This record gives sequence, structure tokens and C-alpha cells, in this order.
Amino acid sequence: MLTPYRTLLGLDGARGLVVAGLIGRVPLSMLGLGTVLLVRAQSDSYALPGLVSGTLAVATALAGPLTGALADGWGQRRLLRPLLVVFAVSTTALVFAATSAQAAWLLFPAAIVAGAAVPQIGSMARRRWKHMAADHGTFNPALSLESVIDAAVFVVGPVLAAFLAAAVWPGAGVLTSTALAVIGGGLLIMQRNTEPPPRARGGDTEVKTHSPPTYRVAGAWVLAAAHLMLGICFGSSDLSVIAFAQMSGHNASSGALLAAFAVGSVIAGAAYGAINWQRALPTRFAVALLSMALLSISLVLSPTIIVMAGCALIYGMTVSPALIAGTGLMANLVPADRLTEGFAWLTAATGLGIALGSSLAGQLIDAFGPNHAFLLTTAAATTGTLIAVGGRRWLMPSRRD
Repeated sequence: MLTPYRTLLGLDGARGLVVAGLIGRVPLSMLGLGTVLLVRAQSDSYALPGLVSGTLAVATALAGPLTGALADGWGQRRLLRPLLVVFAVSTTALVFAATSAQAAWLLFPAAIVAGAAVPQIGSMARRRWKHMAADHGTFNPALSLESVIDAAVFVVGPVLAAFLAAAVWPGAGVLTSTALAVIGGGLLIMQRNTEPPPRARGGDTEVKTHSPPTYRVAGAWVLAAAHLMLGICFGSSDLSVIAFAQMSGHNASSGALLAAFAVGSVIAGAAYGAINWQRALPTRFAVALLSMALLSISLVLSPTIIVMAGCALIYGMTVSPALIAGTGLMANLVPADRLTEGFAWLTAATGLGIALGSSLAGQLIDAFGPNHAFLLTTAAATTGTLIAVGGRRWLMPSRRD
């Protein structure tokens, strides 16, 4: 089972890429919660923290595809250098604005700039894996490894942000996320041997000089719509399990329930990359989404914390396969010199879905309770399945996965 991963990590520069990608994407999981805790410490309500965090998330989602396109066109190192500087300055300004009454007017402008400047480390790392691993038949394990890293990061990041804000200083979570972004991005800049050539250079067999932009690929829109539904699943299920734990009188168990989602996703992601799949990617994608829809029903019906934890673990096993299949489809549909942009589309759609899912789930929890809010997860996963099935003809890969 581990042979594909040993082969993958044996590639020149692979282990350094894993380290840089792991460190560099932690800010994505820390920045939102860190911002909420920072602003909440200076405010009497959650309304302002929510607005600032939402502004940051929307800016990240809208600017992500543009950042990806620039990375493909200019080269990752050339983009990352100024982007990391802008990100560091804007997040520092965000902390200053949140802690200084005189600079309160800077809060939303800083959130917009910081969100737009979030480095798309995950998309860049996946693009590098395609460049490195495609000729070695290890791209599928690479996507699985990326999914495992994502799951681990989104477990550790929020916990770290909450700990730093409570134990050190309210702005410590945001500033730590900034430092990690700079470190991870700096490590990526140093790895010249794993970087794919920019589109502007031309002359490389992997680069198609006149490749169409991602928005002109019909399948990319199908994948973005499906990933929007995936994001709604993630946002609604995360908030609903937290509310379930609180309303059951086990507030401390919310972290364990979230970890159960992640553990299930890690297990399934590792197994997915070790299997030599025979079914086509569009089929795998649709089946994973359908499995999410069916297994989410168990969350609706869970009566106790113990049962909920078990159901969360099993439901989590559907997450990585859906994400890996979706990413693999984008890699097959979009030209190689547009991949960072294409992957950023999926990240943006998922991020918007998480924000939307959290907002809608919050209203459902207030009105009907956490169990009924899981019906939003079921509805989103079902809609994602219908999108994948209905758009199958646009998802047929143009080359082997």
C-alpha cells in the first residue's frame, strides 16, 4: 500500500515540497478563526468579527484564480516574492487596526488586501506535483498526499489559532499565520528544481503557448459548481457538530468531533492514492459525492456524542475521495500551463461554499437545532452529485488520469 508513496517521495525535491506545502498552507486554516478571535477581543459582539472574517474569506476566494493565473503566466517564484510582502504588511495592518481605536477605519481595507494576497500554496504545490510526477505515474498518489496534508492542516490550524489567541495575545494567531506563510512561501521559492516553467517562457514540451484560460473550459465550471456544494457541506457540517456538542452539554467534545471528520478523511485519502483505480474519474467523483449525501443522513439521526463521533469518522471517509477526484479531473481538463489557475478555481469555490454553508447552517441551528441543520449537508452533497452526473460529458478527461 505504501509503495506508491515511497516512489513519490523518492523523486528529486519531493520531500522539500511536502515540507514547504505543509507549512505554507497552515495560514489558510488559521487566518479566519484568528481574525474572529482578534476582533472579538476588542468588540462586544460577534457581528463585527464575522463581517471582517467574511470579507477576508470572500477576498481570498475572488482573488485566488487571478493569483493562480499569474503564477502560471509569470512563474511561481516571481509572483510569490511580492505577494508574501503584501500579505505580511496587510495582515500586520489588520492586527494594528483591530487593536487601535484610531486605526479602526483600516480594518476592512486591510482584510480585503490580506484576503486577496493569501498565497495559493496548495494550488502551487499541486501544480509542481503535476510537473514532477506525471511522467512517473505517481500523480494520483501526489493528489492523495495533498489531501492528507490539507486534512491535517485544517485540524491543527484552528486549534493553534485558538490556543495562541487565548494563551499568548489575541493577535498572535494572525501574526503566526503570517510568519508561517512567509516561511512556507520562502521554502517554495528556494526550490527551483520543482518549479514548472512559466507560460511566458514557452519552448517547453509541457507548455502550450496558446492554451485557453480556465473560464473557457466547460468542465471547469462544472467542477467549480460541485466544489461550491462541497464547501457548503464542509461549512454546514463543521458548524453543526460544534453546535451539537455545545447543546448536548459537551462543549469540550467539539474538537474531537471535528477531528473525527479529519481522521476519516486522512484514512480514506491515504488508501485512495494506493489503489490502482479502474473506473473513470467522473464516475469516482460522482460516487464520492453520492456517498457523502447518503452518509450525511447518519449525522441527522445521531442521538449522542459517541454515535456522532462514529458517524463523523465514517462520513469523513468520503471527503478525500471527492476532493482528490475533483482535483484530478481539473488536472485532466485544464492545460498544464493553466493548472495553478484551475486548482485555485476549486479552492475559491470551496471557500465560498464554506462561508455560505456556515451562514446558512447558523440560521438553521437557531431555528431547528443542530441535527436538522445537517440536512443542509445532505442537500448540498445531493446537489453536487446531480451536478457531477449532469455535467459528466464535460468532465470526460482529455488525457489519461
